[in-house]
Amino acid sequence: MKAPSAGRLVIAALATGLATSTKHTAILLFPMLALLAVCEILRRDNTADGAPSEAKGKRAGRLAGALVLITVISVGMLWSFYGFRYEPRANHWR
Repeated sequence: MKAPSAGRLVIAALATGLATSTKHTAILLFPMLALLAVCEILRRDNTADGAPSEAKGKRAGRLAGALVLITVISVGMLWSFYGFRYEPRANHWR
């Protein structure tokens, strides 16, 4: 949150994807990330001279975009671990 970058966003997405691939309770990471984003938006973040460092709307949009990207990448990783199947179980009778 303090020093956002594209690399850190990708690392967060990969870590979330690996966590959801290994443990079902990692699905709780998504509401936790959303809650952290809301707290970051609501947190008073002013510079030393008292001027706002960034508009809350712009920050909210950036964080929402980051959460969407993290979700898309981690769900894609989870789906790849299941072999890109649509069925709940592999059908071996075909």
